[in-house]
Amino acid sequence: GVHYLEKAFEENEEVFIIVEVNDERKTTLKIKMKLTGFELQSEANNKFSANITAEKIGESKDITPFRFEEGEEVEHTTKALKIGEVLEDKKGKIVYYYAKESTLTKPQINDERLVYVFDAIRGVVPNPSTQTFNEKEEFVTIKQAEAKWQKESDAIHETQNEPVKDQAYEDLKGKIIYFYPIPLSLSYPANNDTRKKYTIDASTGVASEAEEQSFLNNTFTTTSKQKAKK
Repeated sequence: GVHYLEKAFEENEEVFIIVEVNDERKTTLKIKMKLTGFELQSEANNKFSANITAEKIGESKDITPFRFEEGEEVEHTTKALKIGEVLEDKKGKIVYYYAKESTLTKPQINDERLVYVFDAIRGVVPNPSTQTFNEKEEFVTIKQAEAKWQKESDAIHETQNEPVKDQAYEDLKGKIIYFYPIPLSLSYPANNDTRKKYTIDASTGVASEAEEQSFLNNTFTTTSKQKAKK
């Protein structure tokens, strides 16, 4: 390399220098330069070193090769995930799913992957975003993840105090109360989690019988009404 640069300096040639930046992306730049100074320094173990000065010509070109994301909280898989399932070993992780195994080896233009950003508390498989591999050899998001379930803002949500059918609650007249037997269901609902819906009569304040609801496909839907005891 030293001798190549020396020759380029002597013949006033332009050269390209490849620079790898010490950043998270490991950015690699290809820079067109013209050498303006060259000084051979020393030789050790049959290797030469030199001091050079150079003038940048034109713009730097980003030639950073694609690298798959790395880290303790990052995982790449070809095993399909089911939205709403609980995977405790995935808590707090970002999981990239590849429908085509070849994409995980060498991605091609228009290859897609799904990105799952897991919660750190329960590990429920979330709605994923979709990314595609483009001409710049980057995965870019083409579809954002669908919004996760949000609790009803006009109701009361309980994880401890379950209403009792036919009991009067004067201060809750006209309210709807949802009770969650599994407390984590309120913030991190998973498939087949249940909750109970109670309607408090607007006139008497008496609690109705419980309407049982089950979580699936990002929503709670009614499955049954508890029968009154005889």
